[in-house]
Amino acid sequence: MSRFRASRTTTGAYNQFVDSHQAPELITIRHFGNMSEALLAKGCLESAGIACFLADANVTRLEWPLSRGMRLQVNPDDAETAVALLETAGDATSA
Repeated sequence: MSRFRASRTTTGAYNQFVDSHQAPELITIRHFGNMSEALLAKGCLESAGIACFLADANVTRLEWPLSRGMRLQVNPDDAETAVALLETAGDATSA
């Protein structure tokens, strides 16, 4: 069973730990206001083997007027590849 713990640092940031290991920080590479576009981008990255997370998707589904959209997040090591992949996929669909 996995254990999750968040602790506050002296700078006010939160460190997240899972099973006594620090969880990786994710960075946002895209913002979406449309659920369909967000899910397509997420699927594109996952099919290329890039782990990603769609932050704020539940809030957007439940309280659309109050949300600021969804954020597609990836590991910092995968960010450059993920952005390039999404740009390539966008160019292919607009042609």
